[in-house]
Amino acid sequence: ASMFDLAPLLGQVTDSSDAKQALSRFAVEMTQKLCFFANSSACVEGDPEFRRIARAFETGSFNFAALLKEMLSSPLVTGAKPTLTSDMMGLTISISRRDQLCTSLSTRLGKPDLCGLSVPIPSTTQAATLKIATSVPADAFSRGAEVPITASEPTLFYSAACEMLCENIAAQVVDAATGSVFSSTDPPAAIAEMVQKVMGYPPSDPLYRGAVEILQADYNANLAKLGTRPSATNALRSTFALACESPTSLSFGL
Repeated sequence: ASMFDLAPLLGQVTDSSDAKQALSRFAVEMTQKLCFFANSSACVEGDPEFRRIARAFETGSFNFAALLKEMLSSPLVTGAKPTLTSDMMGLTISISRRDQLCTSLSTRLGKPDLCGLSVPIPSTTQAATLKIATSVPADAFSRGAEVPITASEPTLFYSAACEMLCENIAAQVVDAATGSVFSSTDPPAAIAEMVQKVMGYPPSDPLYRGAVEILQADYNANLAKLGTRPSATNALRSTFALACESPTSLSFGL
């Protein structure tokens, strides 16, 4: 026996709670794991939308990438229309936990592993970032538990940890010695990029202009307090931290 024998074994276990449509229990469990990932809570397994996604995963040769696309675009996550799950359990707008937040920032800013989570031997700078990042709650399992621990509340501890992390990352992306993403030599352009890359608002979004105005006002206030260069760098870093702490950056689900 080997690991290659495991798949046929898993395929033998079926979910027959719906007599009209038996499903692979493996497909059900993988779909449920994504519910916890995206919503921080379970989906109702009898929900027709949930079973549609699990069925598509099973009939699609268990293609995980396809499952991920189906789930994240589903009303189970977007809330675009009512589902049995939302009727019974409500719709959670969760916090971005450690891996979600760090991966999102790294991807949006084009800087791999900004939080230093995967570095075997971190540098002094990476170690400082990693120390802060470990204060942000992550997905976990308790011994003997069947479901994961997925924090969803923006507690004071979460807010404080994210504030410190955003301030730390600001120094890596604003006027950094190498690999800088934003420059204080052109604040309007930098702020427009922050709104798009960090807050996730494209220029076509009706909230884009308001977000730009908020960050510009914050930058102006920071600069007024700090004075001129080199304080322009610190002013823009503070504005980046504000964008980084925005609801569209720190929330996950919708």
